[in-house]
Amino acid sequence: MAILQTYIMAVTKSKYRKTTITGYVQIASVISSLFEISWSLASYHRALRGSVPDKRNMTKLGTTVQFLWRFFVITSRILAIALFTSEFGYWLVPIAIGHWGVMTVWVMHQGTRFCDTDRGVPRPCEEYLFNMVVGAIYLICFLNVKDEPTRFKYLAYYIIVFTENCVLITLWFIRTSSDPFKSLLWFHTPAFVSVISAFCMGIVFMLVYYRFLHPNGRPLWVNRAARCC
Repeated sequence: MAILQTYIMAVTKSKYRKTTITGYVQIASVISSLFEISWSLASYHRALRGSVPDKRNMTKLGTTVQFLWRFFVITSRILAIALFTSEFGYWLVPIAIGHWGVMTVWVMHQGTRFCDTDRGVPRPCEEYLFNMVVGAIYLICFLNVKDEPTRFKYLAYYIIVFTENCVLITLWFIRTSSDPFKSLLWFHTPAFVSVISAFCMGIVFMLVYYRFLHPNGRPLWVNRAARCC
């Protein structure tokens, strides 16, 4: 929903210079959607740790910092996708399918067992479907689906996403720079900078969380037990 709303705003702004009341409502709606997604992820990880007896739970400060981490990273991702789509349209489809395919194979490679029967009998068809759904989620954000160390998962995922974001927003910037009207829009350069800076801010908050606020007490790159969140 946030991607669609941002896309509509980008297309609308390309036609009209002034921000209307509808535009302000759209901005508020996008921010609200980003807030809800980010807070849902932070709350999910807090509830997940609370459901496991041998795990110490996140503090309120840790939950807040994780929310900021998710908020900035997701904001960068959605801006990049929405702005690229506003200029290149259906060219996003092969990019999204390629990303989804790689992520789905990655999740399958982890050997998840979410769809086993009560007796522990595997149900491969259901498991493949589950992996495909998680692969689609990975278009926007990372969600660890197996209780194991996450340092290399985060590293690999964020390198891929950051590279994609940079390519998408750079192509958008080059395309709009060639249009005299679009290149003069107030958000032309700020949008480009925001995609890069928001992602970097998110990574900073992630490092702060794992360095100072993770329940296990040691940084992600040192703590071998740093698992699902």
